[in-house]
Amino acid sequence: HVARYTQYAGRMRQLPDWTVCGGAVLGLEGGTDAVLQAYRAMRGAGTPIAALWIQDWSGFVKDDFGTRVNWNWRLDKEHYPGWEEMVHQIREATGTRVLTYVNPYLSNKQSKDGNSAENNLFQQAAKLGFLVRNSSGEPYIQRCASRTFTFGTIDLANPKAVAWFKEEVLERGMIEGSKASGWMADFGEYLPYDSRIGGRVHGQGYSEEEDPEHFHNRFPEEWAKLNAEVVADRSSSGSNGTGTDEGE
Repeated sequence: HVARYTQYAGRMRQLPDWTVCGGAVLGLEGGTDAVLQAYRAMRGAGTPIAALWIQDWSGFVKDDFGTRVNWNWRLDKEHYPGWEEMVHQIREATGTRVLTYVNPYLSNKQSKDGNSAENNLFQQAAKLGFLVRNSSGEPYIQRCASRTFTFGTIDLANPKAVAWFKEEVLERGMIEGSKASGWMADFGEYLPYDSRIGGRVHGQGYSEEEDPEHFHNRFPEEWAKLNAEVVADRSSSGSNGTGTDEGE
């Protein structure tokens, strides 16, 4: 039954050897010192480690819910000083990879001085018209787990927004910026039914919009498709050292 279903729905690629034979994938966070301390302790105990999954590579924010990952997909060099050296050293010494995290949302609150307009992805996407819109045509601001953690959603019904997120955010910002070997692509279920998506700007209005109710369940599919395309592109180009390795 599984074979018949996956013949219809599609089958995932075979996992690379390092994911099944290389040891544990450790979820670590807290900055460079905290990650290296935990990594060295596990290595000292004789634990084989395939990869470190560092969810807060883009930094963190604090709100009523607690400490949260900053949804601005750029390497936070204040939180992770010496990141590139750390990634290189653990890969050269033991073959351990570093993995990151991303989702299709962008935080609209960036308080650090280092988050200039160049690094503030929400501002860039809003200016380009690449975010899901509210009834007034402005970026639709949503909340996650607390009233103070707010964000916008990339408009995956807009082909130009998809291309921008793929090239600027995933490839340039995350893969090349972090030198990671892979990532967790999270979420995709938050598209509001009363949002406005797709379409092109014509003066003050929009046209050729998608129905958000119909697109709601397509959104996670489009999000998965986008990430799969990035993996396939990086693998086929042999981008070793600046992104996904062959088979990752």
